[in-house]
Amino acid sequence: MGQVEPDYQGGFNTHFGWKGFTFDAFFEYKLGHYVYIMEHRYTDADGYSYGNNQTAYSLGYWEQPGDLVSNPIPIAANSSGTNQWGTSKYLEKGDYLRFKTISLGYTIPEKFVEKAKLNSARITFNVDNVYCWHDVNYWDPERSITGGGYAIYPLPRTYSVAVRLGF
Repeated sequence: MGQVEPDYQGGFNTHFGWKGFTFDAFFEYKLGHYVYIMEHRYTDADGYSYGNNQTAYSLGYWEQPGDLVSNPIPIAANSSGTNQWGTSKYLEKGDYLRFKTISLGYTIPEKFVEKAKLNSARITFNVDNVYCWHDVNYWDPERSITGGGYAIYPLPRTYSVAVRLGF
């Protein structure tokens, strides 16, 4: 069906510096693997979990001969719970490229630092988990080591400022 371990994974970064300014960026990627989207077991319209919200994915159901669809038919109160069973229809390509970190820093020139009776001063602005390019139907392609997981929320984007003073 597919493997949960990627064929390729890694990262790359860049660094630029100019007149006291620095710019750093880091990207990571995983290619050649599948993830199991367990959320579909509870949000597809087979009627078993009819109290749950349904996704647009549920609209892809059979209507006429020849249709190739993800769901056979929408039903209410289906006691068999067919979407609770393991199935390959919840496998998706897990490839992604994540813009993991960006950092912009500035080292304050000595002539200004000395006036404040310091040896050095630097300020840095960072953003983590900037963006992720992927085709997974839910928030985030990163899953557990088994390739599955339930209700996995995206990694939060965080902002931080660092001030480094040398005395």
